[in-house]
Amino acid sequence: MAVEDTHGRGDLDRSDTSRAAQTSRLAAAVFLELQRLGASVLQDSRPRPFAVIAADDRLVAGNRPLFELLGCHESDLLGTAWPLVMEAWGERGSAREFDAHVRSPQRREYAVPIPARVSVQPVLADGEVVAHTLLLTTDRDERA
Repeated sequence: MAVEDTHGRGDLDRSDTSRAAQTSRLAAAVFLELQRLGASVLQDSRPRPFAVIAADDRLVAGNRPLFELLGCHESDLLGTAWPLVMEAWGERGSAREFDAHVRSPQRREYAVPIPARVSVQPVLADGEVVAHTLLLTTDRDERA
């Protein structure tokens, strides 16, 4: 799984320290959520496209099937605003399932939207939603 690199900028000021604490809290919460979701990520022994969207709507983690589905290298996609990938990304905070379309943000003007069933789970840390996990099911998954 690829994860956005938010470190390596040298000296830390107060805002950097706060961001580092948020990043650490996010990472711990996401790790626990991944342990809980474990088997859900696999569909017929194949990994489903999976993403972690931070509270600020940035893609902070994803697996190879997600990057392959979108036709992007992980370094091009990590840190991207998720609404550029999924326009239907809106109300957040609770678990839900819905139908949406995803597309590559790099080739947005001519990328063909890919229909997907999206399962969203909030990731909590200290009672606060710090991220959401997304599992995607596409027609490609069902045909494979």
